[in-house]
Amino acid sequence: KMSQGLTVRELEFVAKDTLITILPNFRMPEISLIAGKIGPFQPQQPVMVPLWLALQLRKEGKCGIMPPEWMDLDNLQAKENEEREQEENFTELPYHYEEIASLLLKTAQSDMKDSRKVKTTLKNISDLRSSKIKQGLRTIKGKIDFIKLNNVAAMELYSMR
Repeated sequence: KMSQGLTVRELEFVAKDTLITILPNFRMPEISLIAGKIGPFQPQQPVMVPLWLALQLRKEGKCGIMPPEWMDLDNLQAKENEEREQEENFTELPYHYEEIASLLLKTAQSDMKDSRKVKTTLKNISDLRSSKIKQGLRTIKGKIDFIKLNNVAAMELYSMR
């Protein structure tokens, strides 16, 4: 039987390729990965790495993670307000924002300012968007061939199935 799409675990796996900034506390020359070169690593010098590597290094106590700009509380609160004001549209967020936020809040919560408020604001945004999706699906009548959804995230598409 053909799959209807990616599972939650597969969505998280794909999201882990997202580049994120870390502050290493070790020294290491540049390394080559299948996806490209990363580094060099110098203590307290920001470096971009795939999320999967950032999470592993953080678990090992070898770096701090700098949350992406969109996860800053002020930015999220502005997105929440936009989401409330735009009844028909979805505000622009990264395609894998839910997966990235969940992984970072699970592994690197102490690296984040206002992590509780960030978590609450993300939940509010998710609830608002979910409500819009449900409302939109209720208005569809009859057979349709396609529907255009701008700025809908991966996990939101998954939840529609």
